[in-house]
Amino acid sequence: GIDDVAHSLQPLLDLYERDAAEGRGDMPYPPDYPKMPGEPKRVQPSRDRDRPHD
Repeated sequence: GIDDVAHSLQPLLDLYERDAAEGRGDMPYPPDYPKMPGEPKRVQPSRDRDRPHD
């Protein structure tokens, strides 16, 4: 099973140290997803203040 073999975290720590040394930090949070042309509003219809009501 999953507990039968233990692996070292050192390769991941080495990657982190390399990235930090090269000036690569963490990704921005929250992520920045620019709105694309023609994309609808990113709001729930019930919270859309300027939406025309039927």
